[in-house]
Amino acid sequence: MSKVATAELQSQQLDAIAAQGAATDVMAAVAGTPLPRPSRAIRCLGNSGTIRMVMASGQTRDSRIEAGQILPWSILKLEVSGTTATQIEAWL
Repeated sequence: MSKVATAELQSQQLDAIAAQGAATDVMAAVAGTPLPRPSRAIRCLGNSGTIRMVMASGQTRDSRIEAGQILPWSILKLEVSGTTATQIEAWL
């Protein structure tokens, strides 16, 4: 994916987050520990890698997240097994 396409996708994702309204809290998403409520978005502050997450729908999904990437996903928890990305932050 080109840098232009990546920047455009990131812009679209940030627009989706903004449409939800401002986050009221930010906290570390510690693998194995449920969040107090579903996230509005997640961001990778550490190393890129795979994340295995329980979505707000209850479904468990695997995806890749890049360092610095923000994704407008509503998650309940990161799973310990299958998560290799580090320093994931949840916007609540």
